[in-house]
Amino acid sequence: DEETDSAAINRINAQILTDMIRRLKPPADKIFEYKYIDNFKNAEIADKLKISVKKVENTLFRGKTVLKRQFEKRGIL
Repeated sequence: DEETDSAAINRINAQILTDMIRRLKPPADKIFEYKYIDNFKNAEIADKLKISVKKVENTLFRGKTVLKRQFEKRGIL
């Protein structure tokens, strides 16, 4: 049914996103993992990685651009 198909697509997309995040260079890989997989707040990520909140924010901003390009290359966006 349509709901089952949607759930399957969401799982596949989540796996693709996880794989893409793991390909990011450090510390972006951990920052994205903590933010989008573990649902940490920026301040929690900064504390855990011993970096500034500003660095977390900047890394997320730049990393989103990288991930968007990767999605576009795969034809997902």
